[in-house]
Amino acid sequence: MARPNPKKENDDTTKVIFRYWFPPSREFPWEPKNTNWGNKRMGDKARAQGAGEVIALFPEIPAGAENHGQIQSYQHVGQHGPANYWGIISTSVPATPEDYAALLKELKQIGYKKIKVYQKETVQMRWAYDEAERAMKA
Repeated sequence: MARPNPKKENDDTTKVIFRYWFPPSREFPWEPKNTNWGNKRMGDKARAQGAGEVIALFPEIPAGAENHGQIQSYQHVGQHGPANYWGIISTSVPATPEDYAALLKELKQIGYKKIKVYQKETVQMRWAYDEAERAMKA
């Protein structure tokens, strides 16, 4: 069965998922080491203390042929880079509009004109990613 085309021919909207991320390399003294990093309580405490960072995930854009299965991401520091979608999701909580406002503004300044914000990846986004990755390898 053929997959429906997830993008319209003229659709130049960039789909973005913003997450408030706590890199696993950091240790938080208020939580035991075996805690799920992405739980809401951890997110609230890290956000209150400014311990995390906002990351923009582009679920339809492969990070490159050498980064099989990884998507493109963007942060204030480091700019564009590869990201493991499920790795980031498991170590983050959804970013609030206040959290990601500065990063959204920065994305628009560097050339992303039409941006649609999502909370999570959809099946159609995964299909678009798969098609883009196949085209990259062809």
